Amino acid sequence: MGNNNALRNFLLTLSGIVLLFCLSVPSLSGAIQSVLYSSLRFVGLGWVATMLDISNILFWLAATALIVMGIVFSITDATKEGKQPNWVIVGLAGGAWFLSAIKMFVPFMFWIGFLILPALVVAMYFLYAGNRHIWNNAAAKLASYMLIGWLIVYWDRDFNVIIGLTSINMSTFGLLGGWIAVAAAIYICVWSGKLKVLLDAAGQAGCQMLFIGAILYAVASFLNGIPFLNIVGFLVAIAAWVLALIGYIRLMASKSFGTMGNKPGLVMLIAHCVGILSFLPLFGTLGVVGIGFGWLLAAMGLAKAQLK
Repeated sequence: MGNNNALRNFLLTLSGIVLLFCLSVPSLSGAIQSVLYSSLRFVGLGWVATMLDISNILFWLAATALIVMGIVFSITDATKEGKQPNWVIVGLAGGAWFLSAIKMFVPFMFWIGFLILPALVVAMYFLYAGNRHIWNNAAAKLASYMLIGWLIVYWDRDFNVIIGLTSINMSTFGLLGGWIAVAAAIYICVWSGKLKVLLDAAGQAGCQMLFIGAILYAVASFLNGIPFLNIVGFLVAIAAWVLALIGYIRLMASKSFGTMGNKPGLVMLIAHCVGILSFLPLFGTLGVVGIGFGWLLAAMGLAKAQLK
């Protein structure tokens, strides 16, 4: 039970850190929005600014809730066992969260993301380093890597795109957000092959579809940053979406997730479809968080399953 709780706490904290990482990427659109929202507040229309920024606020609240749950549960469990919590992780995650709050609510502080990103990367490093004991098998750890990659890809898809398919992002300095999404898709391809061989036939088929889908999402994100090729990126992203949909359906048939059954694949499938409505404030956040929760369930199930 102790390892199960530790894995749960780890995955909650990791998910929150990755969401905060995504939200902290500095962007040109973020700078323009900051000026707009500040102007609205200056003329007494602060409520309009809040409504316009509701998607980012909901996303930030989701990241906050995950980090708080993971850290509070970790501290509680450590106290029960007479151990010291990992205060380095608490400090790094807490400090990055504080800076993200400044970036979120203080006008013209969008640039502070350049300070937040390295702090969160270091926090992730120490999070993994301090939890080496929780991995019962390689598959569960690989699923946590997939969680990181897919959270970033879906953040780019659900927050920087039209109906979850193609980019309209005014993008970041040097298309930073798009390049991060491309890197995340490549990261997924690297680890999905290693995870695939540890799953049953249905799980392998699902991972194969997700592998190809990730490649196509990387291509789509790249093309979206090139003028006049956006339409090609749009078509490639549609193909990626369909392949990912098939992948999640096949994951639902996998027996590799043990007692979790078809829940990981089902949650991912629902979140994948919800992303189509990401132009509505709540749905973008639900789509991204849902994908993360699906991979959290996958990692939890794989940790307890007997794999080949």
